[in-house]
Amino acid sequence: NGLLARLTGAPVVGFETRPQGARWGEDLYHCLVPWRGDGRPQWDVNLDLARALDCPVSEARLVYRVDPESRDWARLWLDEHAAGGPATAGRRRVGVFIGGDPSRADRLWDAENAAEAVRALAAHWNVVLIGAPAPEEFLVRAVADRLDGGDVPVCVPRPFGRLAGMLSSLDGLVTTDGAVLQLAAAVGCPVAGIFFGTDPAVWAPPGPGVRALRGEGGRVSPAEVVRSC
Repeated sequence: NGLLARLTGAPVVGFETRPQGARWGEDLYHCLVPWRGDGRPQWDVNLDLARALDCPVSEARLVYRVDPESRDWARLWLDEHAAGGPATAGRRRVGVFIGGDPSRADRLWDAENAAEAVRALAAHWNVVLIGAPAPEEFLVRAVADRLDGGDVPVCVPRPFGRLAGMLSSLDGLVTTDGAVLQLAAAVGCPVAGIFFGTDPAVWAPPGPGVRALRGEGGRVSPAEVVRSC
């Protein structure tokens, strides 16, 4: 991002990188801001860039504006695949996102435990499994395979705008910590974020619709997942 900003020719404000043992910040940024994490939420740390320019910061919230085509696509998909049967029609539609960097095993949701949570959620709501494209798609397929042919649809939205449209059209979402958690908060979807190897005090996004769950070893209590929704 810093390189792209520099190529625009506009003045660029960024954090000092020397404390992390790198000097590239001095080459990219016109104005260097000291990095002061100190356990604060990451969104508040990022706002130090605005504070350095004397920009008033009255509140913090994430905003992503979904384009109408993506929202319409998501609603049509949900009406076709997640409307429910005679006994479940009209239920709230809750998504469960299964994804993450395969190289970051400490942040991934155990497939069997995730399937247990999906079964528990499906007793109350119409559930949609949501995955990311390759190379992460195998993660959501591994959970779907453990549902023994249960009536839980799987959606892998692409491009990115359709993922945002899907999240904005759900009544709630369960996801592990990562970009999808931040995006759900930004589109206004009530979201329960599961934190395995990361600290919710630092990485949970701001917003009244965000709930943080702590897991360990890739597992979390399915009952706690249900309560969070």
